[in-house]
Amino acid sequence: MEIMDKVRRGTIVKPKNYLCFLVIFFVLNIPVFTILVPNPTNYDVMLRHYSEKRKIDTIFIGTSLAMCAMDPKAFDTISGGMSYNMASNNQSLDTGLECIKKATRDHNIKRVFLVLDEGIMGWGDDMKYSEKSQFIDSFLRRYPKEGIPLWFKNISNPRTIETTVSVKSIIPWIYGKSLGRIPYRMMCLLGIIEDPELYDIWCRDENGFAHSDETREMQETDEMIVSDEPIYITDENLEILRDMIGFSQRNNIDFFVVTIPTGNIASNSNNRYSTIQSAVEQGGGLFINSDMISKDYLNMFTDDFRDGRHMNDNGARTFSTFLAVLCKEAAEGVNIKALYGED
Repeated sequence: MEIMDKVRRGTIVKPKNYLCFLVIFFVLNIPVFTILVPNPTNYDVMLRHYSEKRKIDTIFIGTSLAMCAMDPKAFDTISGGMSYNMASNNQSLDTGLECIKKATRDHNIKRVFLVLDEGIMGWGDDMKYSEKSQFIDSFLRRYPKEGIPLWFKNISNPRTIETTVSVKSIIPWIYGKSLGRIPYRMMCLLGIIEDPELYDIWCRDENGFAHSDETREMQETDEMIVSDEPIYITDENLEILRDMIGFSQRNNIDFFVVTIPTGNIASNSNNRYSTIQSAVEQGGGLFINSDMISKDYLNMFTDDFRDGRHMNDNGARTFSTFLAVLCKEAAEGVNIKALYGED
C-alpha cells in the first residue's frame, strides 16, 4: 500500500509503476480487443438497450438489487413518462454517477433513483476500480467519443494503477482481460451463444429490468436478516454520493435514495441509515426507508422475492408502482411523512 499512502499525502505516483501499468495494459489489450470477442458484461447489455432509447425522463441506478427491483413498465404506467434501468451487477457509486451524467447529456432527465445496497458502501479500491474498469470498457466500445476521455482519466488515476500493478490483483486482472475471453470465444464459435452482445445471465429486457418469476420462502438464516448497526460507508463513497446529489440539483433533477424492504424489525431503526440519510436530505434529495413505510402504502411479502434480497417480477411491480405513486404525490404537494405514519 506504499503508493496509496503517497497518494493520500499528495505525492506523485512513481513513474516506473505507471509505466509498468501502461505496458501491461496495452500489451494485453491490443491483441485481445482486435482478435477475440470481448466477454459481454452486464454493462454491454445495459448500454446496448440504452442506446436504442429515444426519450428517457427517469433512470434507476444501483447494483443487482436495483436491476431486480425497478420495473420501468410498471413505473411508467403510473408516471406517464419513460424510464430506464441503468443499474448493473455490483455497480459502484462512481459508476452510478457516470450513468447519471451520460443520461443527462442524452435526455431531459427529471428523476434519478438510487437503490441502496449497503454492501458496496464500504467497498475499497480493489473492488471498486475493477468494477469501474468493466464499465469503461463497455462504454468505450459503445460510445468511443465520450469513452476515450473517461478511459484516459481512469487509467491515469493513481488508485487504478495501484490496484492493477499489485500482486494480489494482477493475475485475475490478466485472466479477465485476455485468457477469460478464450472459452467465451469458443462458445460463440460452437453456437452455444447465439447473440454475443446480448448474452446476459440476468435476463434483462429492453428497459434494463432483470426478470424472474422465482420465489423463495425466507428462513431465519436468510441474508435478508440485518442488524441495527449503522451502515459503514467510506469517506470517499460518501463524497461521491454528495456529488451525485449536487449534480442532480444543478440540473434540476429530483434525486431519491431508496432502501429495499427487508421486513426485519432491526432495519426500522433510523440510526442504521443516519449518515446516508443526513447526506441525502442535506443535499436536497429524498431518502426513503422502505421498512418504515406504513403497510397501508407498501405491503410486501416473502413471495415477492427471488432470494433474500432480490425481488422477483411481482415484487418489482409492487415496489415500482409504489415509488411512481410517491413521486406523483410529492409533485402534487402531498406530505410524504404521512407514509411513515407521521402527521
